Amino acid sequence: MKARDIMTRDPAVVTPDEPVSRAAELMKQRDIGMIPVVNDRSHMRLEGVLTDRDIAIRFVAEAAARDGSAASVLPPALLTPALRTAGAFGEARARR
Repeated sequence: MKARDIMTRDPAVVTPDEPVSRAAELMKQRDIGMIPVVNDRSHMRLEGVLTDRDIAIRFVAEAAARDGSAASVLPPALLTPALRTAGAFGEARARR
């Protein structure tokens, strides 16, 4: 078996100059946690990889530290009733 037999034929990729939001959008659409960063779409030379963790730690965390709450980014199905009512972690009290 060769690599070409199992690899994705038309992978989702981004170039270094594309916005981070584009990478996140592609990850969401394809349900993937990593996307290759290539020099350009014609040559497809790998420059690196961008992961969902990279986006969360290096991009989102900086903005969220200033003005967001964790509850604001959780899908509604994952919110506890107390958080749905309070609307933010800071307003809800966790019980043990």
